[in-house]
Amino acid sequence: DVTFKKAGDAPTLTYQVNVPKAGKYTLRLMTNPSNPPTRTPEIWFGVAVNNGKTKKVNMIPEGFAVGDNQLIWKQGVLDNLRTTEVDLDLSEGKNTIGISAISPNFVLTKIVLFEKGKAPADSYLGPKETYGS
Repeated sequence: DVTFKKAGDAPTLTYQVNVPKAGKYTLRLMTNPSNPPTRTPEIWFGVAVNNGKTKKVNMIPEGFAVGDNQLIWKQGVLDNLRTTEVDLDLSEGKNTIGISAISPNFVLTKIVLFEKGKAPADSYLGPKETYGS
């Protein structure tokens, strides 16, 4: 097996974010368009909020088959990008988001966080980065 058995053992990036109010948010992860390391359609990553339990997510969409020349594979290659969205519950103010690479071939390019249902306008690689304290 090529995945980490425990999400806590996987390499993790930690982001501190500030949100204006408590509620539901969507975390859009932009990754390279990797294929799974085996014929099983799985590349797993984990997301944890404020050091809580890690939610394990498969970034490979249902029905994807390696080598089947599918539209999702073609679009990923053309865009050099695959996107996956995860819903989060965040508290008002500062929050910590941990993203773990549970499977090989998970390469994170960018994250975009927005209030659920209020996605930013579509654009290649999402909106411009914002930094704050």
